[in-house]
Amino acid sequence: MTTSVLNIVTGINRICEPSSGSMILVNDLYAAMPDIHTTFLGRAPVDQAWKATFDQLITLSTTKRPQGRDFDRYVDEFTREVGALIERLQPDAIHAQYSGLPSAWPSPEPPATSRSSPSPTSPT
Repeated sequence: MTTSVLNIVTGINRICEPSSGSMILVNDLYAAMPDIHTTFLGRAPVDQAWKATFDQLITLSTTKRPQGRDFDRYVDEFTREVGALIERLQPDAIHAQYSGLPSAWPSPEPPATSRSSPSPTSPT
């Protein structure tokens, strides 16, 4: 039986250090998985003391601007940078841990309320 290496691209839109459960979890998870090659996308600075099981680390170069008037431009630049890396790396799987773009996702529609019921924020 022939096994092939599974190429996984994962990452987090934060500095590269074991600062969260997500990063520690994938480090432990990928260390236990045979026949995989992992590429991690993250931000500088990189904690040199952190010995992760990722085969390759690529630091993202787009300047992070998560709020304000430059947010739309940031999302476009970030999307192009990560998209180009995905195109180049051609992974079998993409594990997006945390993109750090919460205001980029559409908000769910508020539930319909009856006209006879006061809203929770209006005085009664």
